[in-house]
Amino acid sequence: MNITWGGALGAAAMFVLVLAAAGWVATRRLLRGGYRSTPLSAMRSGWRDVFRLIRVSIPVALILFGIRLFQGLGKDMQNIFLRHRPAVWSLTGLAIDVIFALVWAAFALRIAFFILTPDIERADRKARTRRAVLYAFAFWGLTVAVTIAGIALVVLVRGADRGLVIKSVGYIIYAITIVSALTRPAIAVGLPKPVRESFRIIRENWLGGSVTLSLAALPLGLVYIIVGMMRFVRMPLVLALGLEIPIAALSALCYLAFEGVVAAMYRRVM
Repeated sequence: MNITWGGALGAAAMFVLVLAAAGWVATRRLLRGGYRSTPLSAMRSGWRDVFRLIRVSIPVALILFGIRLFQGLGKDMQNIFLRHRPAVWSLTGLAIDVIFALVWAAFALRIAFFILTPDIERADRKARTRRAVLYAFAFWGLTVAVTIAGIALVVLVRGADRGLVIKSVGYIIYAITIVSALTRPAIAVGLPKPVRESFRIIRENWLGGSVTLSLAALPLGLVYIIVGMMRFVRMPLVLALGLEIPIAALSALCYLAFEGVVAAMYRRVM
């Protein structure tokens, strides 16, 4: 593909315009209702609280890094099994996904406690953590059911567009993941129906909530893009496994920041 000077300048101008529009939207009070700040300020507050948590509770940060490193190395092990033992590959993938979902829910709730209910009693903390884990397990089961339904649709329905079905399943799973993250702050403050509460907050503050969630997911999306590009680079196995450490640290920080921005959004809306 040939790139001309006119095309490069046009792309640069379009990038600047999109960036300026995104900045203007992110710095405006977009929501009617109780949203008392801009999406950009919510993102900044979430990142600031995350770094405060890391300074105050270094063991929690190290555990979160260990959880993310476990997932990365587990995925590498799963890919090795794919070549030799497909059945073990499937079981390994399910085990990695459910363990990561449950353990991450338990520790991600720490940032919600830290931001929303810093003075919570220990007994309440344990009870709400168990509740968050149960909700995470239910959401994980829902993602598995959606995946199985997509596979069944491709296999059983003649003429089903495999690519379209896979993309649709992926979008649904992303939506489920976001809803799961939105329920955690509601659980942290002890709301009786966290799923309904999360939908209410988004419904009443849909524009600013959508922009805030997009800003929260942007760093994590960039990490996934970098990891995806690295797959096209040939490198020794030892180097590839060694790179899992900084990648896990960066992605754990982005995961935690996403939870922090969601909790900061709740703090401004509730």
